[in-house]
Amino acid sequence: MYRELRSAGACELAVACGIRDAARRHDGVRDGVRFYAFDASRDDMLQDDAACEAMTADFVRILQELQPDVIQVFGTEYPHSWAMLMACRELGMERRMVCHLQGILSFCHPHYAMGLPEAVVHEVDAAGNSIGQDIAAFRRQAVREVEVLRSVGFVTGRTFWDESCARVLRPDVRYRFCEEILRPEFYAPGPSWNLDACERHTLFLSQAGYPVKGFHLFLPALQILKAWYPDIRVTIGGGNPMQPDAEGRRSPYGAYLYELAQRLDVLDRLTFTGPLTAEEMRTQYVRAHVFVSASTIENSPNSVAEAMILGTPVVASLVGGLQTLITHGENGLLYQADAPYMLASYVHEVFEDDTLATRMSARARETMRERHDPARIAAQALAIYEEASREGR
Repeated sequence: MYRELRSAGACELAVACGIRDAARRHDGVRDGVRFYAFDASRDDMLQDDAACEAMTADFVRILQELQPDVIQVFGTEYPHSWAMLMACRELGMERRMVCHLQGILSFCHPHYAMGLPEAVVHEVDAAGNSIGQDIAAFRRQAVREVEVLRSVGFVTGRTFWDESCARVLRPDVRYRFCEEILRPEFYAPGPSWNLDACERHTLFLSQAGYPVKGFHLFLPALQILKAWYPDIRVTIGGGNPMQPDAEGRRSPYGAYLYELAQRLDVLDRLTFTGPLTAEEMRTQYVRAHVFVSASTIENSPNSVAEAMILGTPVVASLVGGLQTLITHGENGLLYQADAPYMLASYVHEVFEDDTLATRMSARARETMRERHDPARIAAQALAIYEEASREGR
């Protein structure tokens, strides 16, 4: 979005960057754009309101110097959005705020541990943390989130789910649709998915690091698929949550995954890549026969959009905003999140039906090229900024 707005030249940008390291926290100008650093060392869901005072003070300083027509805030997941609201209130600028929805904690935390045993949720790791504490942190931040959404001038989003959530929290919300621009590597010329070039009976998942990504719900589906396809292989982006630390300890979630994978006899089918660049992600999407999103809740996951814009057939859990991205049977397949047998059945359909796979691939590309067109999205944002500027004054 930064690049597109810069090239359009229709507004003057300044960017506030959260910096945790005090030695790197300074303001500056680059390519004619002013950058402000704010203290992000307190940008943590575990912090209480008083601990956000440093961020609020930074925002007051920035706003007083810049006097912006519009203040764009991305996300409500962390206290920086609340701290900006406090700063804007102090200066009478809260109606100039435009808050873009990402994940919405008020509606995410009930789904965080879907399908996990209570013992795993409440088990404490070596550092004294638990999944239950993570959920509690989501709930605490959700209180700040509600205050932000009920106070800002405009709320922007990109799915029927996030619009519905916003209206539940604030019936009179001024909601405006604005899509997000994908990483440039997914618009650049290069390899796209092709049935003849992909590796048959392979799956790719973008990550499995924490329960929301639903890896514990995926593993039973893999057991079914292994019985049908003895050669099946699964590649997972990011780190391996089952990997023990230097002292041989696993997190409670990692230990549960490891025991589950062993019991289901699928451990030997899993390959974790470690962190991947955008280009490396593109390679994995193109190589896979099917991309799977098994999340317990999502708004509009970039991984699904990236897979679709490259044409990789997608099988995704029907949660959150996925029904806005995917029309079932047309450009992807949707299944009930806690029904692994349905995930296995839909992957089986793609594996067995090349006509279905190629048709979904073509329609997914067409859908995402239009939905994620950078120039169109920048125009959407500019129209919202113009409206917010008028209203804010």
